[in-house]
Amino acid sequence: MGAGWTDDGRADAVLVLVTAFEPFGGLAANASWEAASRLPDAVPDGSGGQVHVSRARLPVSFARAGTRIVELMDDLRPDAVVCAGVARGRRTVTVERRAVNTMTGRIPDNDGFRPDGEPVLRGEADRLSATLPVDDLVGAVRAVGVSADPSEDAGLFVCNATYYRALAQAGVRAAEGGVRVPGVVFVHVPGEETLPPGRCARALRAVVEETARGLRAGASTGSGGASAVLARGGAAATRLRSLSRAEGRALRLGISGGVGAGKSTVAEVFRRRGAVVADADELSRRVVEPGAPGLAQVVRAFGGRVLRPDGTLDRGALARLVFSDPRARARLEGIVHPLVGRAARAELAGAPAGGMAVYDVPLLAETGMQGVFDAVLMVDAPLEARLDRLRARGVEPGDARRRIAAQAGTDRRRALASIWIDNAGTAEDLAAVTEDVIDRWLT
Repeated sequence: MGAGWTDDGRADAVLVLVTAFEPFGGLAANASWEAASRLPDAVPDGSGGQVHVSRARLPVSFARAGTRIVELMDDLRPDAVVCAGVARGRRTVTVERRAVNTMTGRIPDNDGFRPDGEPVLRGEADRLSATLPVDDLVGAVRAVGVSADPSEDAGLFVCNATYYRALAQAGVRAAEGGVRVPGVVFVHVPGEETLPPGRCARALRAVVEETARGLRAGASTGSGGASAVLARGGAAATRLRSLSRAEGRALRLGISGGVGAGKSTVAEVFRRRGAVVADADELSRRVVEPGAPGLAQVVRAFGGRVLRPDGTLDRGALARLVFSDPRARARLEGIVHPLVGRAARAELAGAPAGGMAVYDVPLLAETGMQGVFDAVLMVDAPLEARLDRLRARGVEPGDARRRIAAQAGTDRRRALASIWIDNAGTAEDLAAVTEDVIDRWLT
């Protein structure tokens, strides 16, 4: 089944698969299935049409649930998969950003199996990211009057294992080539004592309708419905906005993200692909080298305490000074940013028409530069991963947290992004999904 797109962008037989679970541990019902069973056979697609809904109940079994969801994805070839489960300890509907490759059961599943830290799939990525836009889905649930939040923790019981298998199968479909890759997301609903069945069903329907709207929007912009998300292992890229292209010059791209997120890896992929890349960090070092005008200005502003005995800038001392003092940071930025901007423009002017001119700039959101680019690629990563990367660079944990806190937050960055890259996997995953972004969306 799955979608067939006509020449004028209309969809026929667009399908969203919704899975939920059978009752667990002797209970009479499961809130996730009660909500799924109330869904209609078709939902609006946002353009006056409809998208078909297929519902399937999964066993509460580590072994059988994962096998069953893969069978359903292979048999039905859905355009998107919305998995639903119950998290009784939560007070809101939560949409999961990622699943981990671990099974742990505090109590046995319905087969009597209780794993303790075993992998869902041996030899696969530690975690996989949602391939549907989590923030949009959360917003859709809130819009119908039900409390909802994004979540970084799919738990370690059958829900997480099932979600991981679905994401892994989506990756298999992506690797096959020439097939429509399903978007996948997991939604946890509270127990019936917290969210009555009718409201729970309304929340799940909002998720399905937003998924359908995204499929239609992706088709109308040529991004191929669910392929508005590209996933490789633990990294996923989401196309949030359409991209503008001006003829007769290079495509202008801004790459940004919080410290430790992985933007330098993304920029290096672009460099290997022939893009002209200006690195703001490198340029910021160059404009304060001995003899450069920036160094003299910094010393006048902050004194000789920011110099090493050999007359070079002590960047660590300067960083400790400015990251704990917003006024000092603003003063430094007022010196360095104009110098770096001029140097970057000079470098990027050399990109040929039809090529790519890429500016790797950490403070894009903070400096309001987004308007000069045809597209902004924003790279994000879990906080602990960012702290680990900074620790590996010799940055003390306290300094690392101060640097992260001094930068723009996730919501502000996402509001500016054309493409959002979630870097929750390996450097190889991130490089691979960046290659896909270039091949499918930028060239």
